[in-house]
Amino acid sequence: ESIYKELESEKDKHEKDYHKAQITFKELENDYKLLNQKMETFKNELKRKEQLEDDIKSLEGELTILTILEKILDKFREDLISRIKPELSVRATYYLDMLTNGKYNELEVAEGYNINISDNGDKFELDRFSGGEQDVANLCLRLAISELAADRRDTRFQFIVLDEIFGSLDFERREAVLNALGNLRRRFRQIFVITHLEDIKDRLENVIMVEELPDGSSRARFA
Repeated sequence: ESIYKELESEKDKHEKDYHKAQITFKELENDYKLLNQKMETFKNELKRKEQLEDDIKSLEGELTILTILEKILDKFREDLISRIKPELSVRATYYLDMLTNGKYNELEVAEGYNINISDNGDKFELDRFSGGEQDVANLCLRLAISELAADRRDTRFQFIVLDEIFGSLDFERREAVLNALGNLRRRFRQIFVITHLEDIKDRLENVIMVEELPDGSSRARFA
């Protein structure tokens, strides 16, 4: 009986050890699964890192090409500007002389397409002149660029479209530009002006009103 009790006690002890071992095994099994998940995450991150490194190398190659291309285009732009600036200046001067009735007879296209105007033999930057004169000078340059582009395509330049050129102008500047447009009729067969200002339409010969209808469509009519 004593041997039995001793074996029974030993059996209980082993059962407790076995139960503890089972718990430890479950914990280790969960840790193993968690580590496997982390390992898969690290593998995916590693793949992503390798892909990003490949993308960076590819972008670095593209950046090198684009940097070279930018330098080439800058040199081309400088060369192009140096070749067309004199012609642009001559054409813009023609319009400036016409639109100002001979008050200013020389417009120079400087670096960066900045404008210099001669006044009584001295050249001044554009910001030295009044707002209306600046608007006329900018209009002359735009007309010169458009005319030059048309000539390069071997087309006749008789029609111009001016889109919202009055929006930021005060009354005096609007009058100056409107008078300039009147002088431009000697050069162009048709001048098409787009504006939202109601007081401008009374100064134009032909007016086409574009109206929005309740259903969201638009209708054009002669005013």
